[in-house]
Amino acid sequence: MMEADYHKALKQIETGDLSGALQGLDRILKKNPKFAPAYRPRAQVREQLQDLPGAIADYKEAMRLQPTAMSFGERVSIQSQIIDLENAIVQARLLNSAKHLSSPLFFSEARAKVDRGEYSEALSDLDLVLQMQPDRPEALCQRAKVHAKLGNPKAAVEDIARALQLEPENRELRWHRGVVRLSVGDGAGAVLDFTHLMQFEGDRDRLFLQRGHGYCLLGDLDKAFKDYCNAIAMSDRDAEAFASRAGVAEALGDVAGAIADFQQAAALWLNQGNWEAHKQAIAQAKKAAESSIIRVPIKARWGGVPIVEVVLNNGCAFTFELLLDTGASRTQITQRMADLLKIVPCGTCQSMIADGSVVTFDLGWVQSLAVQTAVVRNIQISIGDNRLTYGLLGQDFMARYNVQILENQVEFKPR
Repeated sequence: MMEADYHKALKQIETGDLSGALQGLDRILKKNPKFAPAYRPRAQVREQLQDLPGAIADYKEAMRLQPTAMSFGERVSIQSQIIDLENAIVQARLLNSAKHLSSPLFFSEARAKVDRGEYSEALSDLDLVLQMQPDRPEALCQRAKVHAKLGNPKAAVEDIARALQLEPENRELRWHRGVVRLSVGDGAGAVLDFTHLMQFEGDRDRLFLQRGHGYCLLGDLDKAFKDYCNAIAMSDRDAEAFASRAGVAEALGDVAGAIADFQQAAALWLNQGNWEAHKQAIAQAKKAAESSIIRVPIKARWGGVPIVEVVLNNGCAFTFELLLDTGASRTQITQRMADLLKIVPCGTCQSMIADGSVVTFDLGWVQSLAVQTAVVRNIQISIGDNRLTYGLLGQDFMARYNVQILENQVEFKPR
């Protein structure tokens, strides 16, 4: 029965019925895996049906089961056929690999890895793409960004320069060169690129944001702040723009503005589902608020009222101890203090003192009044006589701060 099935399969091969022959030979070898004559014809059928690994396996099994039945020439012929099939498999794999590396899908996956911050994996993929297509500008551009993120500025600059040599008028590449320049600390080059692109139609909010980053690198905070403001005016949903402006505002001393922008950035990132960025912005807002609090030691108390050191500057700076009098509307110094500061009276005022009587005092101007870093400039103060033991720090200064008197210190927080 098995012999009949075997000859039937051979006849099917002669007539071109390869599927029928393969089914017949499969049945034979399933019943008797040691039926050696069936392996070689099945190998030939599999080869014609492009099942090259299956053909190789059958040729090897035919030689294993018939070590003496085959002539030397037959064994050499089969060995040669196996080598040809193995080479064909390698070539097919290389061809498929090349097609895969050249496909838009593979490049899109590599680009997505860049966006996700998976830089090492993205670099490996982009290296493969550029091995196959060394002059592919968009791949050079993406690899430049990766090199910049991985701290390889020379390689980043070389890649983006090569991309622009290939397509010098490509605005998207010019944009990416600006981003790469930011990454490697070239603020001046980044500003040039983004300024150039502003002459064309496009996402100007994005350009203002990135140029603002360039100005920050150059230390030009005023221009950076203006660019961030323009970016926000064009797109008030950009959390990065708010966070960037907050950082500049804080550096410029506008703590209240910085806190408001950090909080807005946090809210926008939360809406976008970016929890880590939201958490960081909240932390930055808290840090800015904390750093804005000025803590001043209480030197002593006089009748329970705190005494703090105050620096008055009217051409020359002097440090005096003043009472922190929350009930005084105007800061007052003694005549001795006024003499040291060389204050020239420029008017008078009347004030009610503790015993209920109304007293007339001279008025004068000082250039600045400071309690540590809490400063009020060009302030008009009153001048008492030398019967006063201490001067008074009044509401004309404290009204600009939220003041909290603690046991050993006073906290000044900008309003």
